[in-house]
Amino acid sequence: MVEEIKRERKNKLIDCFGRNIDYLRLSVTDRCDLKCVYCHPPHKINYLDRSEICSYWELLQVVKVASKLGIDKVRLTGGELLLRKDIVEFISSLHEIEELKEIVLTTNGTLLLPHLKRLKEIGIRRINISLDTLSEDLYYRITGRHKFFTVLEGIQKALEESFMIKINMVVLRGINETEITEFIQYFLKNSVEVRFIEFMPLCGPGWREDYFFPYEKIKEIIKKKFDIHPLLSSGVAQEFALRDRNGLEGKIGIIAPVTRSFCSSCSRLRLSASGELRPCLFSRTKVELLHILRGNLSLREKEKMIREAFKEAVKMKPVSMSKDHAAGDIYIRSLGG
Repeated sequence: MVEEIKRERKNKLIDCFGRNIDYLRLSVTDRCDLKCVYCHPPHKINYLDRSEICSYWELLQVVKVASKLGIDKVRLTGGELLLRKDIVEFISSLHEIEELKEIVLTTNGTLLLPHLKRLKEIGIRRINISLDTLSEDLYYRITGRHKFFTVLEGIQKALEESFMIKINMVVLRGINETEITEFIQYFLKNSVEVRFIEFMPLCGPGWREDYFFPYEKIKEIIKKKFDIHPLLSSGVAQEFALRDRNGLEGKIGIIAPVTRSFCSSCSRLRLSASGELRPCLFSRTKVELLHILRGNLSLREKEKMIREAFKEAVKMKPVSMSKDHAAGDIYIRSLGG
């Protein structure tokens, strides 16, 4: 029995602090069709050249190796992942990896509508959609684009097709914090969970502390309109059951990476579109995979080196938010936040 446990542990990714790493956030592109004020720099963006981005075949090889090491959940992100050509067929290929238990998408929703039918056909059930306001004018102010109703139509159609939808709202002081209760009331009527997210210092020089609106303030606003009770949470969000005076019931989550770090239970690694494997969202530390994937090596040699790269990344995972956090020069759009 002891030997069996040792073998099982050897084939899993367990960091120096005993955390089982079973979750990969995979960014397929650094490009986005929105220009959100908290994500894009004020200057022109130098996007990755096509040659600098992992091909679908390369990404597939990485995920296959990771799945043999205990990674059983993959979240696909961008940039905006639906901008990448043939993305649905790539997702379909991921579904053929039998070790994967869950594949989830995070999208801004602008391109969701035309992809829903095919996504349903290939087995996608869960989609997280980023939406920071229910005001058309404010949506334009935040994103720089007139796509508000396109996103709402995509959400509505996804619900009609029985997708499990979560709405991610980044709460920004002085911009949208007054919409918190409106968000809850609007989406709870459709049995949609809203997750309120603290503004993170991952915007390069565009990070503005005056935008920051903390967990306790978010919770305080919610408690004015709802009775709330904390739930046991297995993920990064602190979840609450809530009920208003009219009997409307549901669940919401608050993700507070700054004031209530979830590092102690972090089970994830992040892979950028350019093949950078990072142990922490806030860390500059990384392991480069692209040279392995494109090296003059046999498939077996590549798989061995990818396995070692994952083990190295896991060794690098800090016990808590990294002191070398990326506020200075790394943007969340390129990390798949």
